[in-house]
Amino acid sequence: GDAPRIVTLYLRARGERLISGLSLLDAAIKAGLRFGEMKIFHRRHQGAPKPVFSMANIARPGSFDPSAWNLFETPGVTLFMTLPGPVSGLDAWDAMLATGQRLSELLDADLMDDSQCLLTRQRIAQIREDLREYDRKAGLSL
Repeated sequence: GDAPRIVTLYLRARGERLISGLSLLDAAIKAGLRFGEMKIFHRRHQGAPKPVFSMANIARPGSFDPSAWNLFETPGVTLFMTLPGPVSGLDAWDAMLATGQRLSELLDADLMDDSQCLLTRQRIAQIREDLREYDRKAGLSL
């Protein structure tokens, strides 16, 4: 089969600001993410072993220290999904995009594409089309 495919989004604090650990934890919970394995956040699908997508710290090492939510700050986070996953690529993308948009509002942060450029409607449409094609080739088309 094909090599796994990773699709990413970035969320960066605006200007010179940083996102506090407590703000991030609160926003992640409100956006439906759960803290878990590898010390990062995940969105799960009905007991599937693999997450639909995950959220890691943009700063090394990428994980979060659960004992230090009130102590740390980060310039941003990355949302990523690995295909194939527990749902179709397009469904996973739609869920990840919606979560990214919600986190962006909650944290007053910029949502960016895989090149770390501001996410535009055109880029969203392009990614959706790429994933529609991925799903078609994987036999998951509608």
